[in-house]
Amino acid sequence: MAEKRAVVTAHAKSRLAREKAYSIDERTLIKTVRRPDEIVRGEGSRFIAHKVLDETYILRVVYEETGNKLEIVTFYRAKKKRYYRGDLR
Repeated sequence: MAEKRAVVTAHAKSRLAREKAYSIDERTLIKTVRRPDEIVRGEGSRFIAHKVLDETYILRVVYEETGNKLEIVTFYRAKKKRYYRGDLR
């Protein structure tokens, strides 16, 4: 089965430009949705991929799956203890 094509939306790209302090790029976002540490359900048809950054923070990448495409809507860094459940898929 072919890997789904990942697309970074304009909104996510604008956040990348503003969030340079986090050292996150498009490649990191794509890698996170393809190989997350955990995935949780978001609002409606959205999913949130988690990637552990360190002991305190995780990267949360909000995305939608449509056909053969993973559309990355937005992302943010968050406190691990608030969202991370421990590899639930």
